[in-house]
Amino acid sequence: MNDQKVRFSAANLVLTFGCAETGVQHYVGLLNRKALEKKGQRLLTPPGGAIELTEKGASALLSLGAEFEEEPGTSGIDARFTIPADRLEEVFRFFETRDEQLFEISAERELMEELGQKELALQDGPLLTAAELTQIELQFTRSIRQPLPLSGSGTSAREGSIPTRRLFNVFHANTTQAVLKKLQESEAVEFLTQDEVATTQGGRCKGLSHRGSTIGDNVFLLP
Repeated sequence: MNDQKVRFSAANLVLTFGCAETGVQHYVGLLNRKALEKKGQRLLTPPGGAIELTEKGASALLSLGAEFEEEPGTSGIDARFTIPADRLEEVFRFFETRDEQLFEISAERELMEELGQKELALQDGPLLTAAELTQIELQFTRSIRQPLPLSGSGTSAREGSIPTRRLFNVFHANTTQAVLKKLQESEAVEFLTQDEVATTQGGRCKGLSHRGSTIGDNVFLLP
């Protein structure tokens, strides 16, 4: 009997920002406040975060053998759980449906919280005002299955003895030049070149920015 387990997580991520006036897209990383304050590490991760499941979605995953890190049964549970390895393909397909009856299908909630409510690293107060947040429009790009990571290269503090697989629903943020300028001038944000993003090897390992910051393995070049 095959009892191998896989840890799974799914997230909505905003990898790129741009504006209609220029048509240019920028890869963006936010400086992780906890990593900086606790370890002195400059770690960049994209805006966004774990997908929240509905009660219906959590129930469907329980039927596939999911064991949640949080207690299921209410809406809003994060999509982080272990699953029998032989059900992994079904779980990938579950999240690739982007069915809003099962889970949130937009990165808007996390983006608004991170840029408009939280105090980011090296930043006094929220980065953007409520009015500036209304100038951001999210566009779904694609669902991406993270490649198998290189050994010991994962970003997550939850890494353990069992393998981890991740799915990312990726978004692009359209906004104004004024908002882009404010982001670019913030000490809490780094705009990354394609060469810098390429150092994560498609999300297989952490990378390195020209400023010496570590780039999380959830930042990668879009095909």
